[in-house]
Amino acid sequence: MIKNSEDYEWFALYTNPRAEKKLKRLFQERKIECFLPLISKKKKWSDRWKIIEEPMYPSYIFVKILFFQDRVKILQLPGAHHFVFYAGKPYVIPDEDISLVQTFLETFPDKIQTKIEEKLTPGEKILIKEGPFTGYHAEIIRKKNEEQIIVKFPGLNLMTSVTLDIKKLQLEDNLGSDF
Repeated sequence: MIKNSEDYEWFALYTNPRAEKKLKRLFQERKIECFLPLISKKKKWSDRWKIIEEPMYPSYIFVKILFFQDRVKILQLPGAHHFVFYAGKPYVIPDEDISLVQTFLETFPDKIQTKIEEKLTPGEKILIKEGPFTGYHAEIIRKKNEEQIIVKFPGLNLMTSVTLDIKKLQLEDNLGSDF
């Protein structure tokens, strides 16, 4: 992880929403080495399609700093929120990981897709959108793995282990609260 190092190391900085590009500009003005992986996406406006660059990892930017010397001045910049910690220590990102992302962006810019998956947690209410249980509302009791969850159907007072494709579920928060 990290000790009081005299080497510049990469750290992940969590930013305020949509502040990544602004922070990148501020880092460049202050000559602080940073890396903001951007991917091109085609977006539809009301009257046209437009290609825009979005951060590959929303709300994150990577900075190469002397952590204990530079952290305060970094966090004082508008848009900076906090550094990512692991096991109570600031997480040092290996140079190889940053190089790998840079290489991937240069080599396969059109093949990159990032997707933030919704985390299904016990107690959440879902609507099943496809399959034999289409239209049924259920409550997640336990998640067994990435594809299998145990759900409880209201009114039946039964718990059933069902293998469901996560894409065929919709969280109740997105539906309203008539569950």
